[in-house]
Amino acid sequence: MFRENETNSVDQLREEILTSNEFNLTQSLLIALNESIENMWNSLSLYDQHTFIRKYHRRFMNLRNPMPPASAKKMLLLFETGKLEICSGLQHLNYYQDETFYALFKNGLECEFDWIINATGASRFINSESRTSLIGSMLNNRLAKEHPMGGIEVEFDSLQVIGKTGQLNHHLYALGHLTSGTYYYTSSLEIISKQAKKIVGHMVGNLTKEPILL
Repeated sequence: MFRENETNSVDQLREEILTSNEFNLTQSLLIALNESIENMWNSLSLYDQHTFIRKYHRRFMNLRNPMPPASAKKMLLLFETGKLEICSGLQHLNYYQDETFYALFKNGLECEFDWIINATGASRFINSESRTSLIGSMLNNRLAKEHPMGGIEVEFDSLQVIGKTGQLNHHLYALGHLTSGTYYYTSSLEIISKQAKKIVGHMVGNLTKEPILL
């Protein structure tokens, strides 16, 4: 399932179309892991987490969230007819006065575009933009600290934010993408809903002095 794939993107897309039925079964199995994946991730050592992200994360996510077959076939046709191309090694991006964009790549290739869409998704790690916002303020004031695998550190059971010195902030919680170090898969509404229930249960439990399971 997680074998190394040395084929290029077009060949990989073609292979996935041919084995789409197999991928549907694999996707169902991986989605079923939602019930336990957070506990599995939490049981790994930091070294093992790093190894999984480096070697298997992309493959895991491709299997769990495959492209719809109809879209894959359309994209493959665009590749095969020369209307779509993959370019890697982006070095510089800017625009002319007529609002046409241009991009420079490491191999010397220069391309012009009418439109540019950033579809890279959010980074697991706190970037420079985040540091100028609320998250940056929390980090600067030692109310939070970065997790080595992404996001900020939170206590696994309660999702309370952990400060720079390791203390729990009892009135500060985080969920979703900000917890992408303590939790592995944080972009699913199902996972975020489970996190929200944990937080509410912990907050209510603090008020009643008894743990509440939702």
